[in-house]
Parts: sequence; C-alpha cells; structure tokens
Amino acid sequence: MDLTTLRKQFPVLKQGIYLNHAATCPISYATIEQMKLYCQEMEEPFAKHAMRWAKLTEETRQLLAELLGCQTDELAFTPNTSTALSLVANSLNFKPGERVLIPRDEFPSNRYIWENLQSKGVDCTFFDLPSDRSLIEFLSEQNLSKVRLISVSLVSYLTGKKIDLKAFGEFCKKREIISCVDGIQGVGTFPLNLKSQLIDFLAGGGQKWLLGPLGCAYLYIRKELIEKLHVPLVGWTSVKDPRNFEARKLDFADGAARFEPGLPNIVSIAGLNASLNELKQIGWDFIFKRIQSHTSYLLEHLPSLISNQTELGAIVTVKVPEHLNLQSSLDKNQITVTLRGGLIRIAPHFYNYQEELDQLLKLLRR
Repeated sequence: MDLTTLRKQFPVLKQGIYLNHAATCPISYATIEQMKLYCQEMEEPFAKHAMRWAKLTEETRQLLAELLGCQTDELAFTPNTSTALSLVANSLNFKPGERVLIPRDEFPSNRYIWENLQSKGVDCTFFDLPSDRSLIEFLSEQNLSKVRLISVSLVSYLTGKKIDLKAFGEFCKKREIISCVDGIQGVGTFPLNLKSQLIDFLAGGGQKWLLGPLGCAYLYIRKELIEKLHVPLVGWTSVKDPRNFEARKLDFADGAARFEPGLPNIVSIAGLNASLNELKQIGWDFIFKRIQSHTSYLLEHLPSLISNQTELGAIVTVKVPEHLNLQSSLDKNQITVTLRGGLIRIAPHFYNYQEELDQLLKLLRR
C-alpha cells in the first residue's frame, strides 16, 4: 500500500503533523467533493434526487453494518453521539430506584445523559476504575443490586484504555443488565462483531477514526430489544410507509429506523459514505495493523511517561515533563495533538509515518 499516494488525499497533512484523530479528523478530498455534489443538488427540487439520496443512506448503513458486525436494521442514523446515547436513556422507561453505573472519568456525554435520569428517581452511580484492574474484575466485586444498565466507553477518550467488549457483553447478559457502549473512540481502529460480542447498545460518530464529517452519527440496537423500547423522538419517517400521509395510525417502521424521526442530514451522510468507501478500499485490516503498530511504537519508546500501560486502543496518553514548554514547541514544529491537564493525548491514524511519531518523541525527550 503506497502511503505517499494515500496521504495526498488528505489536505491537512500539507499543514504539518496531525496526531489528533481522537478529537476530530480533517476529511479527505474525496469526501469533500462528494459533500459538495450533494450540496449542489439541493439547488434543485427535492423530488428529483429523493430516491437516490435514500439509496445512498441505505448504502452507508450497509457499510457501517459491515464494519460493526451487525445487521442494517439494527442501525439508526443520528446527528451526533450524544443524541444516540440520549435515545438509549429515554427509550428504556426506567423506574424509580433502578440504578445506572458509569465510570467517573467518562466523556461528559456519557455522564450527563444518565445524570439527567435522576429527576425520574434513577440512581446514577459513578465509579473509579483502578488503572491496574480490568473492568470485569472490578464490576465482579461490586454490589449490582437494582442495576439496570452499565454504560462505558469502548476506548477511554482520556487514557486510551480499551475494554474487553465481549467480556463486558457476556458479563451484562449473564446478570440481565443492559450493556451500553460509547464507541466513538474505538470504532474504526480494531475489528468488531457486535452480534457475537452480545452488546445491547453502541453509539458512535463519523468525525473521528472514520475520517468523516460532523453531523453524522449512529446508534446500534440489538434487534431483540427494538420492539420492547419506547421511541422518544417520533416523526413522519418513523413509520413503515412515510409517504402515506393519509395514515391515521402510528405504525412504527421495522428495526432501528423507527428512531429516525425526520429527513436525514444527507450531506453529512454523503461524506461518511465517501470516507467509509475510501477506508474499505484501502483495507480495514491494513488500517487496523497500522494503528496498532503506532500504539506499540509509542509504548515502546515512552515507557516512563505513559500514564496507562494497560491494553490500549488507538490513543496513548503521556505525562508532560514539567520543564517543557510543550505547546510552544508543538506549534513551532506544526504538530497537532491534545494537550490538557498536564497530559498529552497522541492519536495517530493509519496514514501517519513513524518518522512523524519520532519528531514528537524528540520533543518529549528534551
């Protein structure tokens, strides 16, 4: 695979070294051009392109299903990951006294939506996961009385720690606890098969590791659950036949599509479609191996600075040496990472060169 040629498709790489894919990813020329095309089509009557737009939406759903290891009717498009998680929280008809467990260091989206259930009498319990313990080891020792749902990140946005998804799914299923996963920092960085991993819900977005645009996210719902859920957002496209405006009865669409209440953000879906096709053509196995190689390389060369050396996804978090004026050095060398709270978060993608990592390592070793 010719990385030099592939890198030419991403304009951001002309501006320096980009190692910040856990934040947002700059999109490729192919994605930009496809989004432009769909914007231009909006100059014309909706009916002229409606069927093709619907076909593109379903093609994109299929690409996501292949990546996630699920069926297309288990996926709903949403504007962002926060909306997807909120749909989960408001679809389960929680009862007063039921409990939800969440790690304390979760990204705010995966904390606020559960805290919001406290107004319904739900006990939102935060826990601190010791850095040297696996999630399953820790949960096995906890009081799980009245716990209805556990919500965790597939990969921590803060530390890069990756959970054993299958072990988590099996743990919850055995105890009849609902499993919910914020997958945005993991999807696209290693293989998944949600059906065999027994996960109930997974939310994610396209703007990080999938190299897609803002405004297009998704929610996976295990098929066996869909009919049992309350649909908190309902609109004219939530039903089996949206074009039958004379219908006098609410007849929900089969599958997760019932959670899509209106017309989709077709421009963002077009962008995600382009990026997923591009990544599929490059080859997911190649991408996964490249990303894992970067993680291993950083672990090998920064052992004394790594804040968490347990199993990691694509994110490596490093303690910043106190004597360094690192932000100035990063700016001077045109290196983009996340620097926050005395930590630097490094998140390279498949197209990054090892030499680019070496330039960052050189700054950290001063």
